[in-house]
Amino acid sequence: MSISSAVDEWIRIGLPVSKITIGLPFYARAWAIPRASASASLSSFLYAPGSMPPNPVDSIVAYSSVPRRNLDVGFDEVAGAAWGVDRGGGRFYSFDNERSVHAKVAWGKSKGVEEGPLSVARSHRKPPSTMRWPPSDLALQRLEDQDQQQRAQSA
Repeated sequence: MSISSAVDEWIRIGLPVSKITIGLPFYARAWAIPRASASASLSSFLYAPGSMPPNPVDSIVAYSSVPRRNLDVGFDEVAGAAWGVDRGGGRFYSFDNERSVHAKVAWGKSKGVEEGPLSVARSHRKPPSTMRWPPSDLALQRLEDQDQQQRAQSA
């Protein structure tokens, strides 16, 4: 599932666009590069034995360390995603760079997300620490109730 399909679904089921935020991670994810094979697919890459550490948090790399890793970097135009490969270390990295951030902000604005993905940093309300997919009717109702209470208090 992509962020695009998630946002489209939230809009389709009636979640107010003003409630949607798009996070920008300030870290990279690292995967071990599996051996090539004729039947290699994305799923065989992502779920190859040993490609992810037992604890997924261990695959997180501080964003500040990415430039020091001397990666061969690229940008996938279709996915709008930056990536890097450490051929000597046998790792593939995914991360955001200036180009992907600009693409995400433009995409967010095209969907009506008010200041793009960075609006969460300036939001008066903290974003939820977790979001289940799809949002339950109860969660959506709570958001609407909170909005009504805030409007009533400010009136």
